[in-house]
Amino acid sequence: MSQETVLREILEVYFIVCQEFLESKPLRPVKRLTKQTPQNPDDPIKWTLHIHHENESWSRDVLSFFYGSTAFPANTHNTLVRAYVNRFKCDVAIGSMIRSIATKLREVGARVEWLVVQPKPLLEFFIEDEPNGPFEHSVMSVTASNGRQFIFDPTVEQFGYEGNFCFMPKMEYLDTLTEDGLYQLAPLEEKDDVGAEKLVSMCSNIKWDVLDDESLSAEQRIQKAREMARFAFCFGV
Repeated sequence: MSQETVLREILEVYFIVCQEFLESKPLRPVKRLTKQTPQNPDDPIKWTLHIHHENESWSRDVLSFFYGSTAFPANTHNTLVRAYVNRFKCDVAIGSMIRSIATKLREVGARVEWLVVQPKPLLEFFIEDEPNGPFEHSVMSVTASNGRQFIFDPTVEQFGYEGNFCFMPKMEYLDTLTEDGLYQLAPLEEKDDVGAEKLVSMCSNIKWDVLDDESLSAEQRIQKAREMARFAFCFGV
């Protein structure tokens, strides 16, 4: 098995854990979406999200019960749902997982760094009472024992990309998914408190002995990782 495959299989688990965590967080419900197609095909599609507000006969308790696709009108495309679920969650994702990932990847001789890039989105959301971009985006650089470098981006779906873009060769990621192909090391002193306790705990308690059972197919392994995460975020790790 190649080093890239080993790293991909490990980081796939963390991606699933991250997504299950984000799915467990309540969202402000969306009344409707308005699409604006750009004249320049290289520019992102702009979506205005019209949000339900608490003064519209919605209480804070009611608002807290919307998760994932339930926060959207029926038949909303899953790409938009995934983008909204992941929106602005890059710091909390990287901050919560980087220590556990660094520890796990040392077992296969790999190391990680927290990087900041300027993303190149396929879509952009505009919400009336929230700031708009451009924003810096946090990702994780992974260097394998043979020196090959990759990017792990657990919240890549917020920009309209599919989840399989979460792990890519570093130069391919920078060339394809960023505006300028540049990156910088994250100022860690500014990001000390961005982690989420439940996600940190889950990442520290992944049952690798179960997931590494050779009798499991790739699909079964993914499903077990998803079940572990859902249980943890519903009932506590």
